[in-house]
Amino acid sequence: MRIVVDARTILNPRGGEAAGVGHYTSAILRHIAKIAPHNAEFIFFVRDIAGADNIEQLEFRNMRVRVCASRVPLFSSHFVFARQLMRERADVVFFPSGQIPLGFSGHSVITIHDLAIYKNPKWFPDSAFGRWFSAKIVVPLSISRATRIICVSESTKVDLLSIFGSRAKG
Repeated sequence: MRIVVDARTILNPRGGEAAGVGHYTSAILRHIAKIAPHNAEFIFFVRDIAGADNIEQLEFRNMRVRVCASRVPLFSSHFVFARQLMRERADVVFFPSGQIPLGFSGHSVITIHDLAIYKNPKWFPDSAFGRWFSAKIVVPLSISRATRIICVSESTKVDLLSIFGSRAKG
């Protein structure tokens, strides 16, 4: 089985990235490394060499690390990265940050951490194109396209079902 992981959000204390999703990504990958079947092949996509170092410390049996090409943030994240993922011919791709690139098609697992952008929109700047793009396009499409969805809490699951209903099929 070939499993690809979007590890671009992995905890990188040296680079200043210590947000909740970074901690989650690091923690869940540590646990997956302990229980992964011997025949599983893992391919991790990271932002930079520091991310690659963090992955290598996890001690997966059969793994490769790829640095993600990212030149133009929005375009690269959704189309260049998607193309890189598709080239790997994965059985499944895990997106711990909860967002599937728009150009990706295939089996996927996403994690939904919270839906604050919908529950408390005042917390996010009105003028930000990124917020609109994420809330109106990326998140809804990710939820409807995911093969499986992991919710980090029962509260998040309730929010997911109340906001997205049957579109949250995973």
